[in-house]
Amino acid sequence: MKDHWDGNPASCPVGLAINTIGGRWKLHILRTLVLDGPQRYNRLLESVEGISAKELTRNLRQLESAGLVGSITIDLGNAYDLTGLGRQIEGPFRALGIFGAALAHERRARRS
Repeated sequence: MKDHWDGNPASCPVGLAINTIGGRWKLHILRTLVLDGPQRYNRLLESVEGISAKELTRNLRQLESAGLVGSITIDLGNAYDLTGLGRQIEGPFRALGIFGAALAHERRARRS
C-alpha cells in the first residue's frame, strides 16, 4: 500500500475509495447490483431498505459520476448496472461477506 501513497491523505487510495463509495446508501446500492445484477430503478428502491426515492436518485448520480454504475437498456426499459470499474468491487464485497460471516459467528458465540 505504501508504494501507492505519498503520505498525503488526499492521495491515499483507501481514502479515495471510502470517499467515493462511503455514506449511508452507496454500499447498499452496490451490494444489490453485485448480488442481483442489473436492476430497474423501482426494484433498486425496493431492494435498499429505508432509502427514499430522492436519496436513491442522488446516490445513483454520484455512483454514475464516479464511473461505477451506468444505465443500460434491458427488456425495452432502462436499468442500472455496474460498469467495468464498478465490477472491481466484487472482490472486496466477497471479503466483506467472509468478514460478515465471522462477525455473525462471533456475536452468536458471545450470546451463548
